[in-house]
Amino acid sequence: MRLPGPVSLALGGLCLVFAAPSVSSAALPYVTRISTIPEPPCPQQSVTLVIEGEFPDACGRVVDAQGPPVVLTLKPFAQSDTACAAVITPWRREFDLGHFAAGTHSITIEVRVVPRDPSQPVEVHRDRFTFEVRPDCNLPPGPLPHVDTIAIGPLPHCSVVDRLVCPDESIAVCVQGRFPSDCYRLLRVELLPSPILGPRPQPPIVRLIVDDGACLDRPCLIGPIPWRGTATLPPLPPGQYPLMVELAEVTCNGPIDSSRVHRTTARFSVSDSCHLPPQPCLTGTFLHTAPVPRCDAFVSPVHPAIVTFAVTSHAPLAALEGVLALWPPRLVITQIVAVGSAAGMRLTWNPTPEGGARFVLFAPSGAPIPAGTLSPILHVTVEQPGNTPVPRVTYVLATELLGSDAQGNGISECRPGPVAFDPPLEWARICAESRCDLNADGRIDVRDLVLLVRCVNHKGACPEPGSGVGDCNDDSTHTLEDVLCCAARLLRERECPECPSDSGRAEPNVRVAFGTPAFEGGDVRLPVRLSGVERVGGAKLAIAYPADRFDATVELAGVGPEWLALHEMRDGRAVVALIHDGSGDPARGGSEALTLSLRLTPKAGREAQGLVEVEALEVSGRDGVRLILEGDLPQVAFGGAPRLQLGESRPNPFSAETRFTVQLDRPGEVEVAIYDVGGRRMATLHSGWMAAGAHELAWNGRTAEGSEAPGGLYFYRVVSHGEVVARKMVLMRQR
Repeated sequence: MRLPGPVSLALGGLCLVFAAPSVSSAALPYVTRISTIPEPPCPQQSVTLVIEGEFPDACGRVVDAQGPPVVLTLKPFAQSDTACAAVITPWRREFDLGHFAAGTHSITIEVRVVPRDPSQPVEVHRDRFTFEVRPDCNLPPGPLPHVDTIAIGPLPHCSVVDRLVCPDESIAVCVQGRFPSDCYRLLRVELLPSPILGPRPQPPIVRLIVDDGACLDRPCLIGPIPWRGTATLPPLPPGQYPLMVELAEVTCNGPIDSSRVHRTTARFSVSDSCHLPPQPCLTGTFLHTAPVPRCDAFVSPVHPAIVTFAVTSHAPLAALEGVLALWPPRLVITQIVAVGSAAGMRLTWNPTPEGGARFVLFAPSGAPIPAGTLSPILHVTVEQPGNTPVPRVTYVLATELLGSDAQGNGISECRPGPVAFDPPLEWARICAESRCDLNADGRIDVRDLVLLVRCVNHKGACPEPGSGVGDCNDDSTHTLEDVLCCAARLLRERECPECPSDSGRAEPNVRVAFGTPAFEGGDVRLPVRLSGVERVGGAKLAIAYPADRFDATVELAGVGPEWLALHEMRDGRAVVALIHDGSGDPARGGSEALTLSLRLTPKAGREAQGLVEVEALEVSGRDGVRLILEGDLPQVAFGGAPRLQLGESRPNPFSAETRFTVQLDRPGEVEVAIYDVGGRRMATLHSGWMAAGAHELAWNGRTAEGSEAPGGLYFYRVVSHGEVVARKMVLMRQR
């Protein structure tokens, strides 16, 4: 939607919002834009004045252009007997004005229009174009780091402007942006004298002092982190003005280094026609828990989020309607309650298909919502339906707002001002529950539990007091109960294969493997061995099994007392979390492996066979760093015979050694042996568990005792679960 008045200009990643630097004046017909090249100029640069316009048809002409002083003669019409194409015809002329000193300058522009009737006099129109010359060419305007928008408008509002700036009122400047982490902070906003000298007062320089947080002794929460700084300028006479904005970066609140001062220029105008009173309007916004909000509320499958909606109006409100929307639409609004000055009003609401709500709030009599103040009126409850995955941040916004006073006069939303902040600060931010997310990476994994155990055992840093992070049971302390609480949350946390992998440490000595399945009284007991545990602080395994054939339980007899072990059976998977309690010194050794077992009990009428595999694995070191393991995730098949393929031996015949391939479609117990034509076993090449895939074996022509087998015909045979495959080979001996 195109808004009248001020416009926004994108410069790289920066969006500067200000009144248009060019002029479109009704006093100059057929002129659409007046500007300078460069914009803005400095004293060392020659200024070119650019005048652009449009003729109503293709016969329009610029008859003459002189300057300075600038005089344009336009002939927009042809004679009555001349045919002209009915198309808008643009035109442009440039005038070299030369050099100007720093300050405010204006130039008169005269436009002469030749009438259609030659007997009529030439129309003469004049207007003045004002422009600024910045004092220093070495400091060009450009993007400010960490800044998204600069908004300039009348007080009291910064984010919503419903009228022009008038000559007798102060001016609000609002700078909004996003820091890369929460270690950055806005220290203060300063007003410095303007370097521009001229016949009229100039706005001061707005300087923002930002600390980069390099000296903070704590981990930084990776952003983007929204922030806002405001300043109030004194009243100015009518006209166009340049506003110089600086952002100075410092460290540890230290002195300002000129090499770290960034500058830009935004333009605005003060109107000379403010005698008409503004029309009543209203503005809706969600209240934040902090001046620069990270999260206004947290949501989880068991904890709803509650945010507060407020409204400010130029007139008392007797009624209000609107739509509360969620973005992205994953959560659901489940309750809306009228509060504050609206507590006695009647409220009805209906859910929308996207999880939001359309509401109507009205008073039986009077107008309870006062004018001129920000009044909280609604508590909005938002819930996460079941275990539905939700984004890290969900925004709640109010749209289609329409109010009414006690006489039934409509009060619409105030006209948006020159602000392009995304997302707007008027929206509420609901974050996915992060109490157990100690490393602030947006998810819960074993690294968070390791960090929490280190905190509880006073071997590592604890989260900042009052932040709620790590305090899973809401008792304002960090104890073993919080570890158990977060471990239970971890078991319910879904794996995130689409999440980007972060940095970690390669650890080839840590492995997960299955042992040989054991058949015990009809059940199958499958050992799961985690080796290299002296390097492990925590692990989470998701083990998939055939839930249509088996009931499963996890046995932890092989897990030592220094390990916190929890498990949960869910959707055909056994999810196991193992967290070391931090006791002992891993450098001194200790147990090098631990073993748990998955016991599978066949369901009635089902055969005890199938495939079990580790579907997901997360491992953390004892310092909380993710461990990167080698190899693929293990799997094991049991019961039933794997499908066998036996390749030809080469060379065949042979005299010294021959080789062949055994291929299995799934792992299993396999025996490979050599037999003579009489059926006697000459040698065993393999006996035991064999993984799925192709395996190359060799026979060197010797018996199991090591003696040379005589030349002749032999068979190499593979047996697995009763299935037998055999081929021939010929051994030739030299005489």
